[in-house]
Amino acid sequence: MKSLNTLVGIGDVSRFLSIPAHTLRFWEKEFHFYINLYRTSGRQRRYDDDSISKLERIKHLLKIEGYSIAGAKRLLKLEAA
Repeated sequence: MKSLNTLVGIGDVSRFLSIPAHTLRFWEKEFHFYINLYRTSGRQRRYDDDSISKLERIKHLLKIEGYSIAGAKRLLKLEAA
């Protein structure tokens, strides 16, 4: 497991991606197979660089390319296979 010192919280990720925290939480549930999420002992979400890159990919698919949630899930699963 990564050191919690190298991970960032949901607020920082939200500001970086310009995506509300509640949307990130929703994506976490919908794309659980794709995003690696870490938690502190207090259950706070923490994201590493890889997870942030994956969230950027999800944002691009949904907001720029116009994929639905279901379509983005299918594509990401195909890419992972």
